[in-house]
Amino acid sequence: MMLRFSDLSTSTSAGNSSSVNGDMRMDFNQTAYKKATIVVSGNLMQSKVYRYGVLTRNEQLAAYTYTGSIDGNVSTFSSNFSFTGNVAKLGNGTYVIKTVTPFQVTVPALNPSTGVMTVTATDNTSVRLTAIDATSVKLDVDRNGDGVYDETINTTWTDINSRS
Repeated sequence: MMLRFSDLSTSTSAGNSSSVNGDMRMDFNQTAYKKATIVVSGNLMQSKVYRYGVLTRNEQLAAYTYTGSIDGNVSTFSSNFSFTGNVAKLGNGTYVIKTVTPFQVTVPALNPSTGVMTVTATDNTSVRLTAIDATSVKLDVDRNGDGVYDETINTTWTDINSRS
């Protein structure tokens, strides 16, 4: 399926509205019960949110790809994209997200037990997130953008999810 959005918008009587511009391709293949793959990709997807006529969110995904699969009780996924917009607690900026090793979730767990991704800001500061198990996560932080991780933080998926 191929989609192209050009000012696709919604609005409410209270003056709130949103719009989407961009393109998206979705390929889905299911070969059996609990055995399927999906790839969602595109060049650009931009969304804007207005509250009472004032622009409150302006976000953009560029060169984005999401790949996922399910095989029985194991779900595997990865994402690669550039995000520009406002991130809570970080402010406005551009971030490049790359999956180094695909993430895996084994049902009934809700969180990945394996997988690695990096998030890099425009100033080259970065964090590498490594799933240790379905409960624990390791964050390696490069605070000055020199390519060397300055700090390691061991935390939990619950803590990570509470901050988003």
